[in-house]
Amino acid sequence: MEKTRDAPHAGKGWKSWSTRKKFLVVSLILLVVAAGIGIGIGVGLDSVDYVNFLADAAHSRGMSIGLKNAGSIIPSVIGQMQWSVNEQCVQNNECSTYEAFINASKPVFHIEYPKNVTDDDISVSQSVPACKSDDSNGFSTILKNLNLDTWIQMCQPASN
Repeated sequence: MEKTRDAPHAGKGWKSWSTRKKFLVVSLILLVVAAGIGIGIGVGLDSVDYVNFLADAAHSRGMSIGLKNAGSIIPSVIGQMQWSVNEQCVQNNECSTYEAFINASKPVFHIEYPKNVTDDDISVSQSVPACKSDDSNGFSTILKNLNLDTWIQMCQPASN
């Protein structure tokens, strides 16, 4: 299986594929900026307009799209998003920002990276705050170590 086409994020090839993908996106944006300079116009990069543009592009191709972090623009883009990915909202005390997705019956995929956990050894005292936070009720929460390897701990959903 060719990692760059069939499973671009699989195994060791993930970082290099991710770097190439980011390079391509940045290169395309730079071409747009250069084209604007060439014809004497400015380029406004409003994040809400950009996210809505990407949402329209995804939807027109039959794809869903989600918001990663960027809680401050949720009210302006939630109508276009189907889901959200959030990192560290428990640690950063900002999970309530993402409740708008739950209230709109849209999933929140939540990742916490407990402090000082770099291997597969995580204590209950480290997992409970992230997994049992009242502010992340309704989220699909996982814990990852700081190595970002294959280790994952799933949090049990809150019982109602």
